[in-house]
Amino acid sequence: MPKKRKVLKSTATAAGRGGRGFGRGGGHGTRDDGGDTGNPSSQDFQRLAKMLARINVTLGNLINEDHGVLDPKLRAQFIRTWPQAANNLTRTIRRLHEEAIRTPSAAHRPNPLGRQLGRAGLTGDMLRMKETSLNFYLDPVDQIITQPLTGTETLGEKVLSKLLTWTKPALKVMNSILGSLLKAFPGMEVVKELKDHVEAGYEIAGAKEEDRQ
Repeated sequence: MPKKRKVLKSTATAAGRGGRGFGRGGGHGTRDDGGDTGNPSSQDFQRLAKMLARINVTLGNLINEDHGVLDPKLRAQFIRTWPQAANNLTRTIRRLHEEAIRTPSAAHRPNPLGRQLGRAGLTGDMLRMKETSLNFYLDPVDQIITQPLTGTETLGEKVLSKLLTWTKPALKVMNSILGSLLKAFPGMEVVKELKDHVEAGYEIAGAKEEDRQ
C-alpha cells in the first residue's frame, strides 16, 4: 500500500438560501421564490465560491490521495499540473467573495459577471440544485479517500472498488460546474482540462478492475 499522505479536509457544505432581489423588471438579484433572472445575490456568489472550494479539495485529493488507483506516470504529471489549477481555483473563489461583498452596494449597477452566471444557470434555484447535487456526489468520495487502507486485503479491494464507482458521478457533476464557468473565468479552462484527464485516468483504472474480475 502507498504511504499515507496528508488529506485535505472538506469545507462545510451547508449554505443558506439566496437573498431576495428584484424580479425580471428590476433586473437585479435573484429571488428565493425560484427566480433565476438578473444579477446574482450576495448569497449566490458565496454559494458558488463554497462549491468551488469543495471541488478544490476533492479534485486535489483524487490526484494526491488516489490509493494507488491512477497509473503512476499519469499521476506524476497530474501532481505537477495541479498547483496551477489550484491557484486558478483560488483566484476565482477570491473574486466571487469580492463580488459577494460588493453586490449589496452595487445593486443598481450593470454587472457583466452576474449576467454571465445567470445565463449559465449559476444563480437562484438552479445554483441551489447544483450545490445539493455536488455535495451529494462528493461526500462519498471524500469519505472513501480519507478512509485508511488497513486491515485485510479484501477490505482494501472493497474501498478501491467503491472509489472507482463514486468518482464517475462526482467528476461528472464537477464538469457541469466547471464547464459553466469557462466564459466567466478563463482560468477555469486549465482546471477543467486537468479534471478531464484525471477522469480518464480513473475510467481506465475502472476498466482494468473489471477485466480482473
